[in-house]
Amino acid sequence: MKPSQLIAASLVGSPEPDLLDHAARQACVHRAHVRTRDLPMPSPAPAQEPNQPPRAFVTTINAVRARPPAMRDPILLEALMLLAETGLVLPTRLIVPLLELAEGNRQIAARLPAVLGSRGRWLAGLGDTWLKGRAVTEPEALDWDEGSLPERVAWLRRLRATDAAAGRDLVEQTRKEKAPDRARFVAALEVGLGPEDEELLEGFLRDRSKEVGRTAAGLLARLEGSAYLARAVELARTSFSWVEELPTGLLGKLRAPKRSIVAVAPPEKELAADFHADVASIRVAEGPAGRVQRLVAVIPPTCWAELGFSVRELAAGVLLDDEPVPLAPALTSAVLRWCDVDAARELLEEHSVPALALLLPSATRDAFLADAIRSTALKQFPDMCHRLRQQDGLRLGPETAGAVLDGIRACVNAKAGVHQAATQLLAFSTDPQEIPELLDRLTVLKEDPDLSHSSQSAVRDAVAALTLRHSIHESSIAHTKEPR
Repeated sequence: MKPSQLIAASLVGSPEPDLLDHAARQACVHRAHVRTRDLPMPSPAPAQEPNQPPRAFVTTINAVRARPPAMRDPILLEALMLLAETGLVLPTRLIVPLLELAEGNRQIAARLPAVLGSRGRWLAGLGDTWLKGRAVTEPEALDWDEGSLPERVAWLRRLRATDAAAGRDLVEQTRKEKAPDRARFVAALEVGLGPEDEELLEGFLRDRSKEVGRTAAGLLARLEGSAYLARAVELARTSFSWVEELPTGLLGKLRAPKRSIVAVAPPEKELAADFHADVASIRVAEGPAGRVQRLVAVIPPTCWAELGFSVRELAAGVLLDDEPVPLAPALTSAVLRWCDVDAARELLEEHSVPALALLLPSATRDAFLADAIRSTALKQFPDMCHRLRQQDGLRLGPETAGAVLDGIRACVNAKAGVHQAATQLLAFSTDPQEIPELLDRLTVLKEDPDLSHSSQSAVRDAVAALTLRHSIHESSIAHTKEPR
């Protein structure tokens, strides 16, 4: 029997009183590759906690674990998040299987600590590869003084969550560390980021390493009211202006002047000193046009009104040396950073960006996405579904789920086949409340004689995933305290 199996057997109940101690000892030997005599005996396992989901949850998770990773992993991640939201801990019978699964899955490893409970944290400490570098125990100063880089960063982030000032003092002491390490330590300041961090970040802004400077700039750009943003707004004030082009010809006097926004590219030297960093996630043009886009990506959307422009007007682009410069991606980056709902609405009127729709209230978002899907050409329908699937946290309401299902039916009728992106979008992104009705409709679709074999398989997988998700939500919200 493997050490993990011994532990699992002891945790769920065994007639042999010494099995737990034996299992724990053997697991440590197995993981650490050390001699038994060098290994101290672990402390006894804590008592199992009462705040566990019902038995049905365990049954469903075991069924999920048997599925291929493409179906298994997103459902497991949702289940772990649901446990955390409802204040429940991982059932004892699932601790070992999920700890072992987390060894090769960073996302699951990141979600596990919040739901391990005291027994799970104890058990995680017995395996040297289980949740390595994750916050499963209380921080110890040794982790900072002698730990590896990932361990030091993890410790620093945990410290920032409880004592931001102490964490800030430690980052101040890292100026002599290697540049890539300094960047990681500075990035940890995002935990508990506040005005008190501004002075330190301003110092790192002009670090000898561009990577460190970019990291500091990205954090300063998130500090409302910072001197960094004030400098950006002032630079924008001198970089953008309205011009009027008077109409010509016989009827010119009857026409209103044409207004355009004209940009003057900020000097590269001035821009690089401050605002080069916050646009890593978007593509910018080369040369002067790129400098204009980089500056726009930094400005909070609410600041444009004081400069005499609206987000909608800027989204149409500006003229630089009589050449158009698109600004929609840069504006989108800024809107998402500041979660500006009003600016998102303005941008969405001209640019269909799924990430922006996530900022809208659920009803508005549902209607918008449904319209966007229905207005998408059949050839572009799979790509639209793929882009929506990439949006973390997206939950399809009834209108959006219905629009996706209608798109699938249109593909079937056109003999175009059912693209997996569409069925996966329904399977993993549909709001849990909408699953029962969607299951009924998908079950009918599954029996459609026009479905090809591959399409039928894709629909069948979607039905299976939705069934498992529904079971998890039903069991998790049932706060029964059954014997485990």
